[in-house]
Amino acid sequence: TFASVVKKAKESAKMQEMANQKQQQMIDDIEAKLKDDAWLGWEDFETKLADAMAKNLNGFKADVDKDAIAASVKAAVEEAFAKYASSIGTDKTGLTEEQVKYIVETALAKTSYSGVTEAQIKTIINNAVSNISGVSKSQVQAIVDAAQAKNLNLAQVTAVVNAAKDSLEKKQLTEEDINKAVKTALENYKVATLTEAEIEGLLQKYISNGSIKGDYSWYKANSATMEIKGEKVVDQLVALSTMAKGGTSFAGKTITIADDVDLSAEGVDFQPIMDFDGTLKGTEDKEVTVAIKPVWNTAEGRNGKTMTDYYKTERSWQKSAVAYGLVASLKEGGVVEGLTVNLDVNMDNPGNFYTYFGGIVGFLDGGTIRDCTVKGTINGYNRIGGVVGWAKSGTIESVNVEELTIATTTLEKAYAGIGGIAAYIAGGKVTIDGCNIQTKKDSTWLFTQDTSAPEFVNGIAAQITDGYQDFADKAKTEVTIKNVKIDGTSVTNKTQLSGWTQTNSLGNIPDTHYELVVTINGTKFEHSESTT
Repeated sequence: TFASVVKKAKESAKMQEMANQKQQQMIDDIEAKLKDDAWLGWEDFETKLADAMAKNLNGFKADVDKDAIAASVKAAVEEAFAKYASSIGTDKTGLTEEQVKYIVETALAKTSYSGVTEAQIKTIINNAVSNISGVSKSQVQAIVDAAQAKNLNLAQVTAVVNAAKDSLEKKQLTEEDINKAVKTALENYKVATLTEAEIEGLLQKYISNGSIKGDYSWYKANSATMEIKGEKVVDQLVALSTMAKGGTSFAGKTITIADDVDLSAEGVDFQPIMDFDGTLKGTEDKEVTVAIKPVWNTAEGRNGKTMTDYYKTERSWQKSAVAYGLVASLKEGGVVEGLTVNLDVNMDNPGNFYTYFGGIVGFLDGGTIRDCTVKGTINGYNRIGGVVGWAKSGTIESVNVEELTIATTTLEKAYAGIGGIAAYIAGGKVTIDGCNIQTKKDSTWLFTQDTSAPEFVNGIAAQITDGYQDFADKAKTEVTIKNVKIDGTSVTNKTQLSGWTQTNSLGNIPDTHYELVVTINGTKFEHSESTT
């Protein structure tokens, strides 16, 4: 009893101390934000954390794998910490390490000081409904009251809002809806919390004892062109990754890697570049050596792009799909060009079927990869592409796959494959133009031909499929292939769309198609539900 009283007294003292700091910091933030819109203030960090939590837990159902929920919570906290680290690196915050830890502990730790704020709850609702202005103040307050009464953490509030989404949209949220949603959150989201030690560990990936990881000296917020070069080129690329993970947009900006970069060197802690929307440009005769260590559901969270929004939400495994690459995800408007990527990748077992690795990009989501060269070695798991892991939409043009050795170990045969360009193509319009793929050197295959390992091994793509059955938006898949050569021979026809051999051009096409069109050099092969 005495220990409990002492602990509560300490927590109360800390809460009062931080309340005072928050008040002063918010005064300072007002002045700073008048001078710079990009300033990260106390409330900005609170809502950034809530926003990341809402997006990472979007669409979760109660029966979803608990490990996936826990990993998504860690990913959200990491995103907030990455935003904080990049704000320190660019002199755009006055927050201290102690303060940001307190904010996360308040919202998420098993020992919570004051709980989730009203502003955070509004942020979560804004993520869930199409028009928050249509949600009445009384409905918002009802969720706020329920959260405070039950001492819900930030992830549990997200679960409540997701469960009550339909009622919120229809402006028919009842007390019964809230009580039911709260009951579900309390029962199924117990894992959606972190200890103080776990929070400290996640923060130390980006900043420790006031020292940020990465060199931000190259970044000029108002410049359209920037260069990564010099003795600290690795640290500068680490900084780029941190900024992207924290949500910094590089739209309209070109970042040139002007020197060789060795990400395989001992002690380098580089994470794949997330949701990149700018232009990442290479320099002739310079290489980026990539040795990414994909992190799956662990105490450290994840370091790839989680495919939250692409699978049907009723699938219990939907949140398990994660993509890795030098660039984890390349968004619409994003470009990677002129890079020579030398791969030295040895993946650990991810413990999950649904991983995608790409030599340059993990998840192609509307971007463009052009005039690049890929070589080296990938020893990995599940679906591996020489250039892209999963190509949902976008363009791959004038890319050379040179003496790239790929081997994959499968946790489940049906979910493994190797493609010279992409491991998996589905869910949008993809163009592959003017690419050259080397699948063998002399008489030796560069892509594994061990039939006991991957299900599909092909020169262009391991698998091409429609998006009708598996994706929430039931997207049509349209693949245009032109001027592509495999081992010096032009690809001109279907070349066995079903089944596979080492010499196949295209990937496995399932027997049933709903929305799938493949065009090769102008000849269209369109499939319907009744044809193969």
